[in-house]
Amino acid sequence: MLQITLVFFMMGYLLRVGYFKPVTLKYLAVFGGVSIGIMLLLAGLAVKFNLDPLLANLGSYGGPLLFVYTIGAAVFLQKLGTKLGFFQRRQVQKVLAALSSLSLGVYILHPFFLKLFFCFNGDSIY
Repeated sequence: MLQITLVFFMMGYLLRVGYFKPVTLKYLAVFGGVSIGIMLLLAGLAVKFNLDPLLANLGSYGGPLLFVYTIGAAVFLQKLGTKLGFFQRRQVQKVLAALSSLSLGVYILHPFFLKLFFCFNGDSIY
């Protein structure tokens, strides 16, 4: 669990500092879209055909498809927000500043809520 969290932090940092070339960012966005399509397809097939758990878990919490989808979605939304000038609006900046002050609390509390969710769901990630 810690490993996937570190990888997300590293990718977030690399995206933030502009480490990737624009063409690489386009590929990341495309791969993210493809991976969410694969995740939806696998979910449907898992229900209908009772797929092998290894194959069905590719898109689960901490799985590679979820990672690629999340990074691709972040790149896509960042580009879209920049293109539309969304983050230049004063109201948006105020809301983001207020939300950012809550991020540490969310980070500290999210394992508790995940554990609670997975207990009610019948799954276990810990």
